[in-house]
Amino acid sequence: SQDEKEAGVRSTLNFGHTIGHAIEGLASPKLLHGECVSIGCVLEAVLARDLGHLAPSVVGRITRLFSAYSLPVVCPPEYLVLPKLMGKMAVDKKNAGGRIRCTILTGIGSCFANPLPVERVIFEQLMAPQLVVKPSAVVPGATVHVPGSKSISNRVLLMAAMGEGEISISGLLQSDDTEVMINALRAMGAGPFSWDTSGRVLTLSGLGGRFQVPREPLYLGNAGTAARFLTTCATLIRADGGATVLTGDKRMKQRPIKDLTDALAACGCQIEHLESPTSLPLRVASSGLAGGRIELSGKISSQFVSSVLLSAPFAQQPVELVLPEPPVSQSYIDMTLALMARFGVVVEREGSTVYRVPKACYANPRHLQVECDASSSTYPLAIAAITGGTVTTEAVGSASIQGDAKFAALLRDMGCTVEQDEHRTTVSGPAAGERLRAINVDMEPMTDAFMTAVALAAVADGTTSITGIANQRVKECNRIEVMVTELGKIGITAGELPDGIWVNGVDPAAMMLRPATIACHNDHRIAMSFAVLGARVAGITIGQKDCVEKTYPEFWADMSRELGMRYEAPPESVAPSADSAAEGPMGLPAGERSVVLIGMRGAG
Repeated sequence: SQDEKEAGVRSTLNFGHTIGHAIEGLASPKLLHGECVSIGCVLEAVLARDLGHLAPSVVGRITRLFSAYSLPVVCPPEYLVLPKLMGKMAVDKKNAGGRIRCTILTGIGSCFANPLPVERVIFEQLMAPQLVVKPSAVVPGATVHVPGSKSISNRVLLMAAMGEGEISISGLLQSDDTEVMINALRAMGAGPFSWDTSGRVLTLSGLGGRFQVPREPLYLGNAGTAARFLTTCATLIRADGGATVLTGDKRMKQRPIKDLTDALAACGCQIEHLESPTSLPLRVASSGLAGGRIELSGKISSQFVSSVLLSAPFAQQPVELVLPEPPVSQSYIDMTLALMARFGVVVEREGSTVYRVPKACYANPRHLQVECDASSSTYPLAIAAITGGTVTTEAVGSASIQGDAKFAALLRDMGCTVEQDEHRTTVSGPAAGERLRAINVDMEPMTDAFMTAVALAAVADGTTSITGIANQRVKECNRIEVMVTELGKIGITAGELPDGIWVNGVDPAAMMLRPATIACHNDHRIAMSFAVLGARVAGITIGQKDCVEKTYPEFWADMSRELGMRYEAPPESVAPSADSAAEGPMGLPAGERSVVLIGMRGAG
């Protein structure tokens, strides 16, 4: 049945089918063939990315394309039965020599000439909802280029959509949170958002502050920056009888926003809490933002302050933003001010509590490069610290406007060797036989990095105390409480402080710790922090491994490919061995199997 004229074209057209057919074998007839292949295309694009053959941005383009046509891009969990999926893939017609082969993309419109063999363990890691972290040593010369900063990306997206003129943005983080922001801005009339052929540069023209009332509620998931920033932005819309509804997932509906909505209401904005009196969903009337003096508390979240600052230039009169006391996470407010200046709006300030914003319009710079994410860079640097290896992170150094870039100084205090210039950071952990030092540290300038520090404190010599992080109780989860609970599962003692956490470090070489599955609460930073700890402590399984898509989609691949970290699917999820796969249904020998011929719907 060999087609001598086929010349590999059919194999190219089978992109998405290796995984798609396996899903179809479990999901049919509830999912159609095309729906299963849509999911397969996205997963195989992620596979190509994780193998180092495909730019991460292309995965986002493919996902957006299928989503635009209302095709599924995520496999329903009831069909993620790994042994059965692997069994289906083992009989794919592209296979050869007993190895699963898959069409591997290298770009939009390009792939390897022939399907490539891919190890079963890689497919298992790709599709398993959980991963077991194996203690590992960092490979020599390990260097990582982490994705763009989420905090900078969402600020730049909003200002670019508000401003005037065309802008090309390079290095933009492409993740769940930035996708939420882009979709919301598009619904408010911004765009078009045009990606270049590489998928790395986004171009758009600003609206000059003239947003439209969205036709449908803005669903913002659990994206705190998008929810807080767009709340004030929605007040800028002026349309008689119009209103913008902002909503989110279950956790977003628990996260506080009342300090922000109270401040906006006090200056004339009409905002209605539709469920909880303190959280989303909100209905924001399209009556404009008057401006003038706005009093706002920034003790719970600096995002409230940044929200007002970002939209203030478009108020009907200049804004004087007054905080009754210094805010939490001042470094993020400083980031906002620095970026506003890049867009031509200079804010006059008195200390950390008074900000005067002129009436203006952002002037979009022709080009803007987003810094790499300093928060994401803490994880590979911490892996160096905890394993005694050496890791370099590119494009995050002393010149960064991000507060978390100061994490390197904390590592130095814990006993690491740190070399840092303006644009890169290199960390070497303590020598063999030496332990990290416990520290007492105020992490208020870099609150998002506290969980990375906790992972190191768990194996440090002594008791570590971290303060200044009270705002972390109202993030994706109550992060302080969760860290205490999950460390306890392993056998590490920790406790809460009024504004922080303490951790009694242990020596894993001298003390047997308990294996445990970490409940991540869909929080990317919980998952990545315990992945750091798992590089030193055996038996850690990361639940909800895909929650890293929120800010660092390539995390598992980067840590494996660039640092040499090892991960595997939990034993209960791994496909059956070749011996057991040779048996038919109900354990019958191959010679007693039945063969059933079926056709597609309507085949007759």
